[in-house]
Amino acid sequence: MLAGLIIIDPADFTETHENKRQYFRDLGIGNTTIDSLFKKWDLESVANKGKSTAPKPIQKEGEVLEIMRKTDFKEITESKLPNIPVHILTGGRYDTPLKYRATEFNDSLLFRAKMKHRVERWTEVIQSVDKGMLFYSGDAGHFVHYDDPELLISSVRIVLQDYELMKKP
Repeated sequence: MLAGLIIIDPADFTETHENKRQYFRDLGIGNTTIDSLFKKWDLESVANKGKSTAPKPIQKEGEVLEIMRKTDFKEITESKLPNIPVHILTGGRYDTPLKYRATEFNDSLLFRAKMKHRVERWTEVIQSVDKGMLFYSGDAGHFVHYDDPELLISSVRIVLQDYELMKKP
């Protein structure tokens, strides 16, 4: 039996194509520019296919995410969570290396816009179960479990406590 689920800084499995456009609109970027940026990135993605120097597991993760994003994560969003403790842990520190930052807009502001919307959508996810929690660490970057290990440890403790409470009649 599964006691609980702790999701550590996931790819945004609630994100739709429309959501991605909204982040840019929040920055005051118009639809024509958004279309142009997305087209440019799609062309770059096709041109760079198979040229990654990232470790194989990271490459495989990227391939799976690319497939799932094409359907707006339908495989996940159409599945109901079991009523067990569910926690989402996410880091709120913007730490993209300079060489990977966009030049067409303020990357840091885009990150903030994305986080605002993600937190709203992830709150809906955790509210679908009786013992759901969202943990946001402003001190942690993408690797929450390294940057804020106490947060993860606390989450595990709470999941186990809540599981025991849910088992009682």
